Amino acid sequence: MRIKCAECGLPFRFVGIECGNSPFAPKVSVDATELRAPIEPAYVQEILGVPSVAGSA
Repeated sequence: MRIKCAECGLPFRFVGIECGNSPFAPKVSVDATELRAPIEPAYVQEILGVPSVAGSA
């Protein structure tokens, strides 16, 4: 996901998140302008009968 200002077009940066790629945790691009967040259907547990890929607290 990338976000730009609607008025000036400048990109926003995602702060406080590590750079990289992960199927388990949100990460950002090297310049922090792209959020890379793993997602899955809310009903995946019911369909597969397994815990969420992202884990649960």
